[in-house]
Amino acid sequence: MKTVLALIIVLFVSFFTFAQSNVWAVGWSGKIIATTNQGNNWTSQSSGVSNDLFSVNFVSVTTGWTVGTLGRILKTTNKGNNWNVQNSGISENLYSVCFVNENTGWAVGQLGKILKTTDAGTNWTNQNSSTSDYLYSVCFVNENTGWAVGQIGRILKTTNGGVNWVSQNSGTSNNLQSVYFINESTGWAVGWSGKIIKTTNGGLNWNSQNSNTTNDLYSVHFINATTGWAAGWSGKILKTTNGGTNWNSQNSNTTNDLYSIRFINSNTGWAAGFSGKILKTTNGGVNWSSQSSGTTLDLKSVFVISDSITSVDENPVVELNNYIQLTNYPNPFNPSTKINFEINQLSLISIKIYNILGKEIATLLDKEISPGNYTIEWEAKDSNGQLLPSGVYLIRLSADNQTGNYIRTIKSVLLR
Repeated sequence: MKTVLALIIVLFVSFFTFAQSNVWAVGWSGKIIATTNQGNNWTSQSSGVSNDLFSVNFVSVTTGWTVGTLGRILKTTNKGNNWNVQNSGISENLYSVCFVNENTGWAVGQLGKILKTTDAGTNWTNQNSSTSDYLYSVCFVNENTGWAVGQIGRILKTTNGGVNWVSQNSGTSNNLQSVYFINESTGWAVGWSGKIIKTTNGGLNWNSQNSNTTNDLYSVHFINATTGWAAGWSGKILKTTNGGTNWNSQNSNTTNDLYSIRFINSNTGWAAGFSGKILKTTNGGVNWSSQSSGTTLDLKSVFVISDSITSVDENPVVELNNYIQLTNYPNPFNPSTKINFEINQLSLISIKIYNILGKEIATLLDKEISPGNYTIEWEAKDSNGQLLPSGVYLIRLSADNQTGNYIRTIKSVLLR
């Protein structure tokens, strides 16, 4: 009777569906390509410009920006089906763009140029960087806190949205090509001659890490505090699983320079580079395979929206031989919620937290467990133990067992 009642209850629970990843790459001569089927097919999108494009950034599956030479900024609100020119007000090259939501973003480039918008790019305003060094990469973790890196080891930080930019001591004179932060404290920057530096206190101190390579590194990306990748000259790809204490080389099967690397989780990621090279992995980089990009133009930046939520199934299919239930209480909650789940056969269970954009926030469980009822508590913290702000979060349970892979996802609201 208990199983029958549970089956009846589950029919009325709303579950979210995770869509296929949306990936874009941009490059020389206004080239933009995109895929919605994991890269099995890449299609060209019309940018309407001939400017070289250096960086692309999306805040949702529909809305994104790309920047390039001569101050060029383009925006789309329909997945790239149409790209519209925005007025940057400058003629300097822009090398990197970063948005934290659909309104607020920054772009950086030649001669210390920093631009900011708070109205989705309708208006872009100059910010004072107090440097003429070229800035090659910008990363913000919220509307206030961000970093930019560039020539001769230049690092700038702001804690007030760019009203003031303060120089930090990187400890290197190597050009820094890419910066990535996972929160306000922890971040990495990479650059020429294999240089990798890390901070755990917001950039107050930067410490060099051993990359075991002299290849120039052009891109770095982390999915949490421990796992990240760097890519660079002559097909070089490095991976760490301990925050950069050790970096191990991966076999990319190419000698093409790789200018950009991006992952959606610990398994799936893409790298893009010289002469239209696109690589993909589905096992964390153990194996990299080439995909047909349809172009020989250099691709300078790749961006992926991780498993965004696109639909709600009010009547999920429940299989009698593979019953899985997932609930949480209280909901809404503050400061913690109890996550309850039930399975009816031995399964490898993964429970992860995502934000509403589909970005992975934390892993609560990843182990093989026996049939039964279980409860775990989530204290509304990310993978680094940082308290999360109010908002909508997604609790996703994945069960792998002898009958297949099954996923349940529920919505939970944190009210601080």
